[in-house]
Amino acid sequence: MDFRKSLAAVAVLGLLVACEQSPTTNTTPTESTSFAIQTAIAGGGMVFQDGGPQPAVLGRLVHAALGKIRHDSGEEAARAAAAQLKPLIEAAHAARTAHDSTAARAAMNALRLAEATLVVNTLGTEPVTRSLELATNRVAAINEMATRAAAAGHDVARIQALAAAMTQKLADAKAAAAAGNNAAALLGAMAIVEGAHAMGPARGPHP
Repeated sequence: MDFRKSLAAVAVLGLLVACEQSPTTNTTPTESTSFAIQTAIAGGGMVFQDGGPQPAVLGRLVHAALGKIRHDSGEEAARAAAAQLKPLIEAAHAARTAHDSTAARAAMNALRLAEATLVVNTLGTEPVTRSLELATNRVAAINEMATRAAAAGHDVARIQALAAAMTQKLADAKAAAAAGNNAAALLGAMAIVEGAHAMGPARGPHP
């Protein structure tokens, strides 16, 4: 069996299986959806902990969106929504298999945009608002880190460049949200949040 060729099918299967993983609870659909958004963004079921969100936030938001579609419109509607992503997943897989980094990057960008569009069309602006709030906190923390490091006499050129880049990304994400481009705003905010998470706990640079 060629496992590389099966990766795209596995990715789609994961989305389809997510449609079947929304347990019935005693909460209202609105409460369940809101909680799903919070946990998807925060990661691990812990809302806005200091450790920040885990990677693959967008994937968890897609699962939350598919769960809502399933709840509101039924199994077939959720499967149809997931199946719309299949050609994009397969295109990304094909480009990676061909070692075409340019095509792979373009395909992944198209897939992420489609996923973000599904999320905002299904879950509304709450994921965008929460992601922007968390991104704002992360940018503030990085800027504060740069200020403390400079005061301590460290070389802060690198962290200041990072802080400036993330500040600009945040401004772009907020502008996209203000213009009604919520999918782009969501992707921009998540890039900041996941980038900050990859840095690990806030700490000053080594002397």
